[in-house]
Amino acid sequence: MKKLGGFKKMVWISLGVLLIVSCEQPDGVTEFINTNDQAGFMSTTGNSDKIIDEAELETISPLLHMSFDGDLSEEQASTKFNEAVAVYLTNNKSDNKGSGTELLYRIWNYTGTKKDNDTDGKVKAHVGFNTNKGEYYDINVILDNEGDDREGGWDYYLIKTNLPKEDVAWVELRNAFIQLQGQDGWYLKRYYLIILDSDQVQFAVGASDIVSEAEVWLDNTCDLCWDTFSTGIIGEGRLNF
Repeated sequence: MKKLGGFKKMVWISLGVLLIVSCEQPDGVTEFINTNDQAGFMSTTGNSDKIIDEAELETISPLLHMSFDGDLSEEQASTKFNEAVAVYLTNNKSDNKGSGTELLYRIWNYTGTKKDNDTDGKVKAHVGFNTNKGEYYDINVILDNEGDDREGGWDYYLIKTNLPKEDVAWVELRNAFIQLQGQDGWYLKRYYLIILDSDQVQFAVGASDIVSEAEVWLDNTCDLCWDTFSTGIIGEGRLNF
């Protein structure tokens, strides 16, 4: 019995040594595990990891892009952008001599304050319109101007498009999508679009907007994949020409 008791004692001592050794991992191993836990796949859209053939897509680039610190309120950021748009339109007159109907609208988004919330990934928008001539879509609005995009706070864009039909009497925002490419996840807190009569080249009255409190993560598991957030059909208001 004494020999058996001694054997049990040795087993418990051995187990204790193993537990101590297993807990004393190098600092580098612990940090590696924590980093992986923090930077995992984050998408909450249900529409991630899609491959898009962009070869034949016509692109639309913003006329104007400005970023504002997240410490500014929406009202403060919008006021600053309004001033910049007024200066831009004054210095860049358009005679609208092309075919169709010229339309200017704005997009802005707010990057949330969650950890790893910002991104340098490619982002683009798709915007749907209702008009008296039928539906129309801007399907490849590039939101990647030079400089830091979506690094926290507000990003504002002024967009010009050309509705393909002439003599459009009215236009409404219908719905919108926003897409992120790659594995640098992004927390999109707000996604807004608006058409203002004061931005138009020709006389217009009214406004139309999309207001989406998105609160959504966009992310992918491959560098060439796209993740998509849809506002749904929530546009309100009408711009009359």
